[in-house]
Amino acid sequence: MNPEAAPNDEPATYPAAASPHAHPPLPYRPDWVPTSGHQLSRTGVQFDAVRIAGLRAEEVADELAAETGDAAGPIIREAVGQRWMYFLCPPSSAAGYRWPPGIMRLGGTSTSVGYVGVPALHGDTWPLAWYSRPSERAPFVDPELLYTTLCRLVGWRPLKEPC
Repeated sequence: MNPEAAPNDEPATYPAAASPHAHPPLPYRPDWVPTSGHQLSRTGVQFDAVRIAGLRAEEVADELAAETGDAAGPIIREAVGQRWMYFLCPPSSAAGYRWPPGIMRLGGTSTSVGYVGVPALHGDTWPLAWYSRPSERAPFVDPELLYTTLCRLVGWRPLKEPC
């Protein structure tokens, strides 16, 4: 016998093949976003919300999307009634601003506690939908950017210092 190893005696190496049971990585989903349908979440705990109605809300959301390269953070829209949009900011962050008239801040203080319907990232969530989903890059809407954008669009002169 030949003492040298034959080429067929070497272990075979094959390119790694994807398992037929492998799934693509799941999208970013904060724990306050349900896996299906929608749920009510109390503001001031996982997030603060700034509520804006109708066409003004869409204008603000469009501006934020343009200013952030489509990474505005979580914005929820209602398909019925006043067609509210909820801009979800980090907890305890929305109270630091004097919002223009007609804009409602929902946070953790006793005078502004509220509930927001939060839709799942996918599936049937009517009458709620995401205008902009939370992402790793933008887990929340930047409250300062929201405030300055809104003030510019409505002609509201912001305070020099936050409240």
